[in-house]
Amino acid sequence: MSDPTITKPYSLDAIYDTEVFEEKTVSEAQWRSDATFSYLDKYPNIELSTIWVVGKDGVKSPLIDPTTVIVPEKAEPFAIKSFVWSPNGEHILLTEKPRVRFESHGDLYLYTISSNQLFRLTNSKEFQRHAAFSKDGKTIGFVRAGNLWTIDLEGNECQLTTDGCETLYNGGCGWVYEEELALAKSWEWSPDGLHIAYLQQDESTVPEVLLPTYDTLHSAPLKTRYPRAGDSNPTVRLGILTIESKSTTWIDISPTDNSEFLVAKLQFAPDGKLLVFRLDRLQKQLDLLLIDIEDGSVS
Repeated sequence: MSDPTITKPYSLDAIYDTEVFEEKTVSEAQWRSDATFSYLDKYPNIELSTIWVVGKDGVKSPLIDPTTVIVPEKAEPFAIKSFVWSPNGEHILLTEKPRVRFESHGDLYLYTISSNQLFRLTNSKEFQRHAAFSKDGKTIGFVRAGNLWTIDLEGNECQLTTDGCETLYNGGCGWVYEEELALAKSWEWSPDGLHIAYLQQDESTVPEVLLPTYDTLHSAPLKTRYPRAGDSNPTVRLGILTIESKSTTWIDISPTDNSEFLVAKLQFAPDGKLLVFRLDRLQKQLDLLLIDIEDGSVS
């Protein structure tokens, strides 16, 4: 070890008083439309984070001086916790809170690079997650309180589903899918922006368990729906939502023997057909399904 303060491997001083064992990660790593690379890290000499861009020559530089990105209603710098690029690279979608598991990402803000202006898109106390631009960059979809919504760049909202509740989620997933399949956001824009494919997950038959929390001295346990061996898994069904009519067509993707299954991924092909990864409950067989969203055929 090169650090002179360390006298022997794995000493307490090395662990707690130096950065030798500190984990090094790249946060919010994303490609840009111009094939350069971006990520989130501290701005030089201050505690605020910003978006860094790595050029094709390997040189990295901060894209934004975060001290100049001002929250309109607070007149103070906006703390960048996460970001999503618009398809044309002109705008960046920012969330009020970090995009971490099982927590709300907070309100949405739109940052315009050319004008260095920040615009507040949503103003809601509801649980919000999984925001993403449509392919033309004119609309943003997101999940609020178990329902799918859209919002344009001027802040005009539209609710697309209405049946989301404490145990029924449209476009989002509960513990099993997020933990076992790394699938939290379970909706996708079609290439033409006219449809959204999404999973509707029902956890009403999944038993609740109590998880200990340690945030405060007398923390109350956290209730989570968690299937132990032999318990019911959450059930899912696949919907194709037409944006204009706000109507959903349900597609039967269950196996021919009607056995339990999981959906591991949704992805649109460039021609507008939908790819679905389907697993059996024991996760021994993976089926790749191709779905024509116009006629609902599955192969």
